[in-house]
Amino acid sequence: MQAQRDPSAYWKMAHDPYCLEERIISDLEAIMKKDPLLEEFDVIPVTEAKNRSPVIHISHNLGIEVWCIKTVFMYCYENSFKLEPLWKKEYLRLERYTKAALLLNANITTLWNIRKKLIVNHFLDIDCDFLLTKLALSQKPKCFEALSHRRWLLQQASSSNPHWVETELSLCDRLSSRMKCNYHAWSHRQFVFSQAIKQQGFSLTLWASEYEVSDVWTKFHLSDHSGWHYRKFLLDQFRKNLDYIEQHMDVARKLLNNIPGTTTPTQLYMELLNEELQKNEDLILSFNAHETLWYYRRFLLQAGTISHAENHFLEKCCNSHKSNSKRAAATGVDGVQMRYIEHHRRWLSDFCV
Repeated sequence: MQAQRDPSAYWKMAHDPYCLEERIISDLEAIMKKDPLLEEFDVIPVTEAKNRSPVIHISHNLGIEVWCIKTVFMYCYENSFKLEPLWKKEYLRLERYTKAALLLNANITTLWNIRKKLIVNHFLDIDCDFLLTKLALSQKPKCFEALSHRRWLLQQASSSNPHWVETELSLCDRLSSRMKCNYHAWSHRQFVFSQAIKQQGFSLTLWASEYEVSDVWTKFHLSDHSGWHYRKFLLDQFRKNLDYIEQHMDVARKLLNNIPGTTTPTQLYMELLNEELQKNEDLILSFNAHETLWYYRRFLLQAGTISHAENHFLEKCCNSHKSNSKRAAATGVDGVQMRYIEHHRRWLSDFCV
């Protein structure tokens, strides 16, 4: 449902930019209060002012026409800094100006810090900033400042929401799918998992779920360093919690397939590494010139035991490369794969005793 508009009022205020900007800010503020289920915010490519509000609200989606962004942002930005020294008296105006400014440009750390101060001093409801960061990230999925502020919010209030882990993981799904190789989204996912362990203890169910999510993602995004790094993080977490897993081996057997009843946690971890090595080998042999796969393989080898069979794997890579040399040359990756093979061979000579 769209926000209430008064076209004649906008027409009358066309020659008064300050009134127009205040009205736009009020429209944004009213919609965010009226619809706490807002999902997305975006800029609408309308470059000329019309006789209506530039703020659009349809089906839990918020938009603003591009023609007014610069003037509204500068108006909010300047007023935020003017009012900051008077924040105890002017907290209501300061809150609305910083909110509008950050919605339009979420990269300003100082404005997020002003809002932190308002939250800490109980002048601002923390839920307002959960919504604000969600909307800002829907428009800028790689915005570090918004994610950093959201992590701070979680540290203040995550215990009050029993479903916060699911909410944050769902947010991470959206951010990583909107923009590939999104380091900040995967780092936030790692933070969420770590916070869940701190608050609730290690959970095999959560770990197995995230391991499956990671498996699906990395299969379709072979060069996403951040996605593979998260998978490495999950394997590290499994290793660090072997004592817990030993006490819950029945759960581990249900969550992980083909686990013999006599398997110890350490054996289970090594089995996971071996499975990962086999998957990694299949991917490297099937898809040329993905350096990320080689880095991940080195992690697996270091986490387990570097085997002399690795030399056999390199021979298979060379043979596969020769058989596919014509196709590789046509795609421009002929020399790249051989360079990765040689780098890996040198790495083995340095680390293999």
